[in-house]
Amino acid sequence: MSPRCGVADSSSPPSPSKLHATKRFAYFYGRPRWQRGSDGDGDGETMTLTYAFSPDHRVGYLSAKDVRRVFRRAFDRWSAAIPVSFRESEEYGSSDIKIGWYRGDHGDGEAFDGVLGVLAHAFSPENGRLHLDAAETWAAADDFDGVTSRVAVDLESVATHEIGHVLGLAHSSVKEAVMYPSLSPRMKKVELKVDDVEGIQALYGSNPNFKFNSLLASENSSNSNGVGMTGIRRSSAAWNHFALLVCLSGMLLSCI
Repeated sequence: MSPRCGVADSSSPPSPSKLHATKRFAYFYGRPRWQRGSDGDGDGETMTLTYAFSPDHRVGYLSAKDVRRVFRRAFDRWSAAIPVSFRESEEYGSSDIKIGWYRGDHGDGEAFDGVLGVLAHAFSPENGRLHLDAAETWAAADDFDGVTSRVAVDLESVATHEIGHVLGLAHSSVKEAVMYPSLSPRMKKVELKVDDVEGIQALYGSNPNFKFNSLLASENSSNSNGVGMTGIRRSSAAWNHFALLVCLSGMLLSCI
């Protein structure tokens, strides 16, 4: 089975009431967002959400240092755009966001299905669960250094995407966006695009230090030079593994 979004396939489109969407980014039904984190009340100040890694559900070939570095960078990208900060915690049970690797049926009603099936899934706010499929070959090194597998998956790309779901974003129809549900093996896609930023800032507001015009100018420059993400995708159809599926109300959002 080709890698796919974990939301159940349907031959007919969902009811419009099930999904709050624009022509680009989308949200869960009701536009849920974090109202407060365990480190603050989120009222009139930067909200802080804590995250922790499961002590029992990890992959042994990735060092804790590399995993922490990758997730730190992924959280920092979202934090740069919105007035939400993230702090790693040693208290897994009480953390806002709980991260772990699991195989097959792991008790949340959404079993993983092996290599290049569903890579990861996350729940809408304020659930905070972020699960990755331990059956995949995960790469935490920049440029896949030392990783020879043709089906290796970039951890930072998936982490950045899944954090978007944890914060309340569903899938985007913009192919260049981090929240677009398509990622090929050995592809790195980590930089937030204008669509990602517009979507998340509509939920949380803007980080006062964020320079939106700089991002817009950079994206326009890339597009004019033909260096969009579509330009660096593998041309072989065999590498285009993920289908664009919708995200339904209040459901687990399983994806790339």
